[in-house]
Amino acid sequence: MQMSYKKITVNPNGSAIQLNLTFTGTNTLISYRWNLWETRGNGKYYPSSKVGTNQNPYDDSFTLPLPVAENVGRMVVIDYGVILIDPNVDSKNWSVSAEIVQDGASKGFVTDNGSLEGNSLSSSIYISLI
Repeated sequence: MQMSYKKITVNPNGSAIQLNLTFTGTNTLISYRWNLWETRGNGKYYPSSKVGTNQNPYDDSFTLPLPVAENVGRMVVIDYGVILIDPNVDSKNWSVSAEIVQDGASKGFVTDNGSLEGNSLSSSIYISLI
């Protein structure tokens, strides 16, 4: 299992924060669920979680809740699974990228990638907003 963690600095007085997810892999089905967690308290979960797949490119960008300043100190957690569509095809490469965008610019990103050794895997990406 591969897990990634990164701290990304955002502007508490800036525009709304956008989470953009992108995927590669011609022979893979990738599904995900992301959640926004409060890290300064008891781990409160915010109702902004979403689910999706790499099969529809139009539903993988999300705006975090307002006011923007309240997102500082929260953590975005993306849980994902990758499965081979056809195990007999040589192409087993995949990637999952999560990018934080604010004020029209990338504030940072995290990418997990690899080549499947078996037929599937599951993992997570963690992003602390500071």
